[in-house]
Amino acid sequence: MKLCIDLTSLADHFSGVERYASSLTKAIIKDNKTNCILLFKGQVHPLFWVYEKHPRVRMVVLREGCSKVLFNQVTLLRAIRLIKADAYLFPGFPMPILCQRRDCFAVIHDVACFDEGKTMRLLQRWYYQLSRLHEARRAKQIFTISDFSMSRIFKKLPLANPEILNISCGIDDAYLSYQREACEIQTMRKKYRIPENYLLSLSTLEPRKNLKALVLAYDALVRGGKKLPPLVLAGRKGWRMLDFLKGISPEAREKIYITGFVEEEDLPSLYGGACGFVFPSIYEGFGIPPVEAMACGCPVLASNARALKEVLKDAVIYFKLQDGQDGLKKGLLSLVRLSGGEKDARIRRGKELAGKYRYQDVAEKALASMRRAKGYSC
Repeated sequence: MKLCIDLTSLADHFSGVERYASSLTKAIIKDNKTNCILLFKGQVHPLFWVYEKHPRVRMVVLREGCSKVLFNQVTLLRAIRLIKADAYLFPGFPMPILCQRRDCFAVIHDVACFDEGKTMRLLQRWYYQLSRLHEARRAKQIFTISDFSMSRIFKKLPLANPEILNISCGIDDAYLSYQREACEIQTMRKKYRIPENYLLSLSTLEPRKNLKALVLAYDALVRGGKKLPPLVLAGRKGWRMLDFLKGISPEAREKIYITGFVEEEDLPSLYGGACGFVFPSIYEGFGIPPVEAMACGCPVLASNARALKEVLKDAVIYFKLQDGQDGLKKGLLSLVRLSGGEKDARIRRGKELAGKYRYQDVAEKALASMRRAKGYSC
């Protein structure tokens, strides 16, 4: 099967959706029955340089020079029309709105543009809503990443093909095989200027990640005399987050570190150096960071958002979003007060569960479905 995969979104920034797209593609390349045409924006992404001479991989670089919307709706659309393949996969961002091909397969990670539209810019919300509606009507099949996302897609989108497949998410082998090395952690800490023995939260810094609530709960505990480790907030800045530390007490502010974007190769050491990982998100389609944290031996505190409960099961400590700041404060205290035995048990269970989320399994599900849809034998 000849499969064209859209990886143009990797050029814009590199957060959860882009990491998913790149990892799934690398797993697909391992399948010896699939020839891949990979679409990039501006240049081949460095993660794929290793495949430039691969016999079953062809790289196509699309020229930049226009806005992101024009690129996606004109440049990308033109390339898809010209490139001949058996199937076209959109694992990251939506397929072009004017794309009329019936052999497209789209991964819809969530429908936050409908469910949490208030946390997005108005034009961004409309753009994604229109894109998702188009995918629902035109894609040969919709893939998604959790049962929660599947239920929301059924609720919000009028599907031409009512069969949605949950192909799930995975984590890279770098996390599954991670062994804690003190020297690597020290090098990483110097690079990002963070202290020892810290609490970590990793996500795009945007409203639905609920980081403002985390910072307020942390501040309240510090002002109340509770001894907490420093708090490290890692991830690129989104929108409406420029003032999220406004009003925080000086005592708490000096214990909060913001790293900005963290390179992919540094993430295992970032997780490995933390004494606990906090994921307070209001809404997720899956939640890759807490799974990566568990794989690296870090105990996790997470919100009780439906997708997180589905994915993380009994391996983490939960706090109730409906309890507001009080619930998050109790959760933070539970995390930092874990006894040695309790912490070890959490780490063992977390590693066991994280080991079940592998991108090779995700790729096999997606490829089998695409082959069936195209009438090929699996």
